[in-house]
Formats: sequence, C-alpha cells, structure tokens
Amino acid sequence: MIWADFFQNVTIFFHISFSPGTDPEDNINKAFEFFDPNKTGKIKKAVLVELLTKAPYGDKLNAEELSAMMEIANVDHKGMFHYRDFTAVLKGKEVED
Repeated sequence: MIWADFFQNVTIFFHISFSPGTDPEDNINKAFEFFDPNKTGKIKKAVLVELLTKAPYGDKLNAEELSAMMEIANVDHKGMFHYRDFTAVLKGKEVED
C-alpha cells in the first residue's frame, strides 16, 4: 500500500475535507490531528500501529510495511510518534532531533 492510499482512507473514513490545491503535508497532518485532540503533533505509537494494522477501513499495512514505516517514524523515548516530523520527512525535508 502507498502512504497516500492510507491517508486517503483515513480522510474518507473520518469525513475530513480538504480544499483543492492545499499542501499535501498539511492534509496528512490534518488527518493525524484527528487522533491528536490537543494538537501536540504527537500520537501514541500503539495508536498508530492499531490504525495501520487493524482499523476497520481501507487497506491495512502488513508486518513488512509497518516495519518500513517504523524505520522512518520519529518515535520518542515515551513511545510518542511525532507525525509532523514524519510528514516532513515524506516530503524530503530535514528534521532536527
């Protein structure tokens, strides 16, 4: 599955609408923010894994795809996934530790 497919599934499932011509990074962050009510830029890794492997919508990631994502995912020592950093990396931006 391509990441764009996953985020499209998330946005369709949660009825998140985006304006044409908006930045894809903003759209992806907006989809993640659905799971981050305080808009901290982080969600629990366990929540992310659940979304990617067991959510009742769209294609699910298999173990190999999940492992590949976790290699580039920014998860801190508290087990929090920094989705804003992740989307920046997807767009080829450098992210500071």
